Amino acid sequence: VKIGEGLMHYEALARMLDEEGNIILPGEFISIAERYGLMPQIDRWVLTDVLKILKERADIHVFMNISGLSLSDNDLLIFIEKSIKSSSII
Repeated sequence: VKIGEGLMHYEALARMLDEEGNIILPGEFISIAERYGLMPQIDRWVLTDVLKILKERADIHVFMNISGLSLSDNDLLIFIEKSIKSSSII
């Protein structure tokens, strides 16, 4: 989506591939990841990738969703702050 004076806005969307390379949509894998407590790890992985993209593309904004399970993780804010600072995007 192009908004304003050349600034592009994107949303980071996670997808999985099955053994045959078919896309598994979030509605199928997120509930399983939440059940096994894996969403904080997935959210951190997505954030890390988003920061890599932002380092390469300063002309865009990327939005990402964070799971409720991750929001209840006491170390999440610290991880986000450290990741942003070490990424050199600001």
